[in-house]
Amino acid sequence: MDDALLRLFAEFDFDESGRLSVNELEQLLTAMNGGKPVPRDEVIRVMHQADMLGDRQIHRAELLGAISAWYGNVDRKDTDLPSLLREALARSIQEADYAGVMDQGRSAFGHAASMVKGLVGYSQVDDGANPSGAPGTTWSSQPGIPLMSDPGVSQQPMAQRVIKALPLALSSCSKFCYVGFPFIFGWMLVFAGWEYRDNVCPRNLDGILMWFGFLVLVFSGLAYVTDPNAVVGRIAILVILVVLNIVGFLWTSDPAVDRNKGACGLSLVFFSYFVWIAVPICSLGYLGFLLATHVRKLQRKDDHLQNEVIVF
Repeated sequence: MDDALLRLFAEFDFDESGRLSVNELEQLLTAMNGGKPVPRDEVIRVMHQADMLGDRQIHRAELLGAISAWYGNVDRKDTDLPSLLREALARSIQEADYAGVMDQGRSAFGHAASMVKGLVGYSQVDDGANPSGAPGTTWSSQPGIPLMSDPGVSQQPMAQRVIKALPLALSSCSKFCYVGFPFIFGWMLVFAGWEYRDNVCPRNLDGILMWFGFLVLVFSGLAYVTDPNAVVGRIAILVILVVLNIVGFLWTSDPAVDRNKGACGLSLVFFSYFVWIAVPICSLGYLGFLLATHVRKLQRKDDHLQNEVIVF
């Protein structure tokens, strides 16, 4: 037994009998609980689980089991919502692995195509065995080659196979859009700002669009950089983008711009309005969706931990 456990046992073995009674165990658990009293029924439950000899006392060899039983079955409180939100926000910020998302999209698309062709799965290990053990199933002998499914699956109508593959295809498309949209949007803003650069507008609406689009491209490109400093760079650029969005909206709403729409260009003014309103709404909506998804996952995990009973 560890020396620390021996010292702990000796500290609460008041009668030096080499055994802890219920009262002595209660005081030990109370001390480990930061001085907060431990309910008597909980002490008895710990005693019952750790008392391997059945003499209603805890011997030195049983102390570790008693402590483990108490930590495992103590009445744990649900994680508070602010803590869940902080963790969800941290995970949302870190969820920017575009390369990983691209791999997931390609994998989903490959599985969808295989399902449509009547194929299912991929060979991972060439062990010469049939993983499913199902008769009539053909397995590839080379890693990465699609495996033929049960003949009943491959002979299903094309429409039925397409319907089964549709969720995977949609998942693949959503991942490709997630990766590609920021770059497309950034280039679109740069192009729009350059296209409308010839004007005598009181505010530099075209210039701020170009800078915003350029920073969006840099922000998205940094997601592929594995250096930890890239995260700091993305946060800094994100702050600048927020400021530019506010400035862009204020410039577009400037009365001077409203009086000189013709000089600015109606297309530039209306497009600027659309960008500076749509960007925060879509960004906040997407962030809210990510936060809600992560919070829900964390709540499920927390519920599982709260309901899990560890038996030693």
